[in-house]
Amino acid sequence: AHTPLARPHRATRTMGSRLLHIALAAALCPWLPCFASKAYGEHKGLQDGRHDRVPCTRQERITPVAEAPILTVNHPPYTNKKRLLVKKGEIPSLTQVGFADFGPNSDFENHDHADMFEIFYVLNGTGTFTVTTVDPTSQVEAATRVAARPGTFLHLPPGVQHAGETAEGFQFLMMGVVTDQPGCSKASLLRQAGALSGACNATTQFRTKHL
Repeated sequence: AHTPLARPHRATRTMGSRLLHIALAAALCPWLPCFASKAYGEHKGLQDGRHDRVPCTRQERITPVAEAPILTVNHPPYTNKKRLLVKKGEIPSLTQVGFADFGPNSDFENHDHADMFEIFYVLNGTGTFTVTTVDPTSQVEAATRVAARPGTFLHLPPGVQHAGETAEGFQFLMMGVVTDQPGCSKASLLRQAGALSGACNATTQFRTKHL
């Protein structure tokens, strides 16, 4: 039988239950780096349980999208929704896997992430993503408007600003991965090229494709 995701934890839980939750995670994942990713500043918002870590997933799971819990998208205006398939902590370094669902005439604010790589893949509807990059040498900003339609793929490294808007409404898959490599942080990637604190062995340039 299909096993749905557990309902999101409420921010009103007692400190005792939080400590019990952490102890469970440690017991379930003694050999995995389950605590490598932290609750970074970009995760602030109204969503309940934003800063809580859940145990690493040690068993296979089938979750129909229709049965995934519905939460609020992390950024203002805090009126858009998402279905969360993988929670923060269930897979080391992965902050989430979910489907964002934006209704007609909706948007999300311009923002970036200090140490998280993010991926969007548009499933339905149309809209526009505005992506702003900063040249590490000149520090000049350049904004790119990306037409969002089914099949649009975006790769957003740390420090790349992004916003979205839609008149019709659209749905897109989103996934975030936190990095603890010093050379891959926003602070490093936005410095002048010769002043990087260390090489980042990841794709650090904004990319978009229409598949």
